[in-house]
Amino acid sequence: MLSEKRSNAIIKSHCYFGSICCFLAGVVFTTISVFALFLPASIASYQATDQYFFDFLDHKETFILLKILLFIANLTMISVVSAFASLVREKNSGIVLWASSLAIIGYGFGMYQSILDITVIPKLVDAFVNHGPLIKETIKIFGFSNPAVYIVSMGLPGLWFIIVSLLAFDNDLIPKGLIFLGFLWGLGSILTAVAHTVVNLPLIYLVAVGAIIFAPIWSFWEGLFLLKIARKIEKK
Repeated sequence: MLSEKRSNAIIKSHCYFGSICCFLAGVVFTTISVFALFLPASIASYQATDQYFFDFLDHKETFILLKILLFIANLTMISVVSAFASLVREKNSGIVLWASSLAIIGYGFGMYQSILDITVIPKLVDAFVNHGPLIKETIKIFGFSNPAVYIVSMGLPGLWFIIVSLLAFDNDLIPKGLIFLGFLWGLGSILTAVAHTVVNLPLIYLVAVGAIIFAPIWSFWEGLFLLKIARKIEKK
């Protein structure tokens, strides 16, 4: 009996905190997607071109704000992953815990990536603008960011979304619409990783538009769902 009470208390704690983080993630991801649409294509490409450096000077504050918001979004999603893991059914525990570990690695790498971009790119832009041709060419050759990193920071969380969504289809307690939106989020994350890696700007902007529509719906719906579970346990 004590073990069951302790187990319920743990699940309730995960769900309460996960619901709060879901609501916050929805607001932050939507804000990121909206602001990203107004950044010049040169900045969205992450390619070290002359146009990038001059556009960056006009959008430096927006770029830094987006990276701070992305750090917060990744941080909140780790709690959501933990909440999902606390609700896993025994038959799916192996693959879900594995996928959850991948997602946490991805979100952690995303936070690290945001810190690097905030601290390194402005300095490189300053050096590019204020120094001679040799420095300029060196920076352009070596670049300042590797877009392929998105395979880890967005691809792994996307894989987690898809796995937990597919496994949830036979769970009658979870609304099918919520499962479908989670699957779309996972697919969108993987497409974003691919789009950044191959520098496909139309696909990057297309996914951003999709995120504006679906991110808040999934986040608030999922937050309410987790809150409902926590309150149900509390009543028991």
